[in-house]
Amino acid sequence: MGEPLREYAAKRDFTKTSEPAGEAESSDGAPLFVVQRHDASRLHYDFRLEHGGVLWSWAVPKGPSADPKDKRLAVRTEDHPLSYATFEGVIPSGQYGGGPVQLWDTGTWRPLSDPDEGMDRGRLRFELNGERLKGRWTLVKTKRGDWLLIKGRDAHAVDGGPPLVDRFTTSVETGRTVEAIQRGSGRPDPAEVEGARRRARVDVKPQLATRIDAPPRGDAWIHELKLDGYRVLARLDRGEVKLTTRKGLDWTAKAPSIAAALAKLDVDDAWIDGELVVFGAGGTTDFGALQRALSEGRADALRYVAFDLLTLDGFDLRGARLDARRALLATVIGEGMDPLRFSEAFEDGAALHREACALGAEGVVSKRRDAIYEGKRTRSWRKARCSAELTRPIVGFTEPSGARVGLGALVLGRWDEGALRYAGKVGTGFDRATLKRLRAQLEPLEMDAPPVEDAPRLKGVRWVSPTLSARVKAKEETRAGRLRHPVFVALEEREAPRVTLTNPDRVLFDGVGLEKRELAAYYEAVAPRMLPRVAGRPLMLVRAPRGIDGPRFHQKHRMQGAPDALRAAEVGDDEPHVRVDDVEGLRALAQISALEIHVWGARADAVEQPERIVIDLDPDEAVGFDAVLDAAHDVQGMLEGLGLTAFCLATGGKGLHVVAPLLPSAGWRRTKAFCKAVAESLVQEHPDRYVATSSKRARRGKIFVDYLRNGRGATAIAPYSTRARADAPVALPVAWDDLERGPRRTLLEALESLERPDPWDGYDAARRPLP
Repeated sequence: MGEPLREYAAKRDFTKTSEPAGEAESSDGAPLFVVQRHDASRLHYDFRLEHGGVLWSWAVPKGPSADPKDKRLAVRTEDHPLSYATFEGVIPSGQYGGGPVQLWDTGTWRPLSDPDEGMDRGRLRFELNGERLKGRWTLVKTKRGDWLLIKGRDAHAVDGGPPLVDRFTTSVETGRTVEAIQRGSGRPDPAEVEGARRRARVDVKPQLATRIDAPPRGDAWIHELKLDGYRVLARLDRGEVKLTTRKGLDWTAKAPSIAAALAKLDVDDAWIDGELVVFGAGGTTDFGALQRALSEGRADALRYVAFDLLTLDGFDLRGARLDARRALLATVIGEGMDPLRFSEAFEDGAALHREACALGAEGVVSKRRDAIYEGKRTRSWRKARCSAELTRPIVGFTEPSGARVGLGALVLGRWDEGALRYAGKVGTGFDRATLKRLRAQLEPLEMDAPPVEDAPRLKGVRWVSPTLSARVKAKEETRAGRLRHPVFVALEEREAPRVTLTNPDRVLFDGVGLEKRELAAYYEAVAPRMLPRVAGRPLMLVRAPRGIDGPRFHQKHRMQGAPDALRAAEVGDDEPHVRVDDVEGLRALAQISALEIHVWGARADAVEQPERIVIDLDPDEAVGFDAVLDAAHDVQGMLEGLGLTAFCLATGGKGLHVVAPLLPSAGWRRTKAFCKAVAESLVQEHPDRYVATSSKRARRGKIFVDYLRNGRGATAIAPYSTRARADAPVALPVAWDDLERGPRRTLLEALESLERPDPWDGYDAARRPLP
């Protein structure tokens, strides 16, 4: 052992302690720092900085503080080997420093001045970039020879509040507490994981990633390979296993080998999130092979790659950090032998993305280490694909030539402003079995005339009705909408809906010829964005069973004989109101010909606590839209001046809704009074433009600032709901810089908006208490 570590070695018997012996060594990249919680004869925190091939070390009795006013005593101790930066375990009793050691924080550090000179002068200034410690810090040597660890005043400083060492009590590496390490448990006790809650039963929905162009950078993220398979949640309950798809279908019988392997795991109960896949010859996942394995019943080819643990042995872990959940999952899955595997995480997202694309993999999923599991689409999970994967309708096929069987190529289309246009051909990515199966599925759909408006002259093409769609990967899509170098991935298979549509071809909106089946398909398409604003809330419906020209009526109660997907919402009335919880619920609303969906301002499980406010700007017929636009910005400015975040909804009528999300804390009376005060303040400021009473006479030539939608039992049109008018306009969330086109938006515009970023992204994160 080298001279710098002589004192370290002299204090330890490496035949009895599992601490690393180590040597002085150099490392690549930024220098490391580590903080280890050490419960020896007295609890303290060992603060270590890598320099000169060793770890400079200090013992900090009270631990580091993010408050610049706190000057933490730091006692200089012997240098440690670099390998000590990953040590977590128990030093045996009777050995130097006997007791459990926990990795409390790790990361990199950057000196702000020459570190050797700083040590000599007794003033070491540096920046930390760790999981818990960040920003500028200083170590100052006192006249007595001890040191003080002091947080610099920057964006990461915190004045007062609970100490860092009380806020964070688990290992950043394994999620274990010091007590769990002392017990020698191979698996952390879920009761001791920060953010875990004891719950007997939980309702789990999958968390979804937001699409981005490239993986995010920085130590706050981990990165996993994006898998090309089916998302499956596994429910384990005392040896019984149920596998559920993203849409809630039971797939246990489709993957019996996976269910059997999960049943053998050493847990009482758990929810595991993962992907059902088949690996190809090159080691990447193959969606086409997965579809064939499922259709042919070859369960032995299936693998289940687990990447998150949502509950364990009676504890809900969704409120815990991702890295703590993954640490527990690693102990549950173990070595990850087939057919179960543990999804490996990587530090360098950019390098992983390059490697994934070179191998022909799907891409990369990046996740924040500190992210909780929210069960919805969120920006704390992000996905960057390698090449564009698109879904395009199949409009024809060509005959095979030579030794090829089935078909030569698929002819694809694309929807453009309501018209179906030619998008190119795809002739690679098939195997013989797929070619034969596609031919059998397409022949019954043949038609004489091409379904595309700009059909090219193609030799030997056989046109088909655009009923089926293909998933393809393409290098790019040209300005003309043609795909460059497309490769077939799979036939787009939609899981069979559980709500049956009666009279599916009944025209509900005769102005545009919109049928019931098309309304159901629309709600399925917008469900990912609509459900977060609608699910779990009492509804009021406008129904027209015979279509827009027939009788219509309002309905708020759940009627007898309603589809099961229409659930009951108890609000204190004699009869329960109707609510929906999922895409099948939206489909059920189409089945009962609900042409408008209006939603309460509170959830059914917290019906006395509003979770949003709505200011409805309703102009008189004589008022132009420019004045409505100005009014919306006036309301936006007022709400944001009060600390709220405002979002805008084009109602599909002649006005706009300004919506602000709330933390559900205040009651209805206070919420309505607040909204009334906002409306009256606007009227007082601009009496010539606004009115806050519903009187027809008072509203002439003005905009009615309607605050009445914020009382108990009042409703407002739901985002993405159609409106009961012949041309089927839609209530559409819009960005503040996209209002000039007016409040009436079409169903086609709503569908096209799904290809762009969600203008209400960040809605839930923007919740604030009512001022």
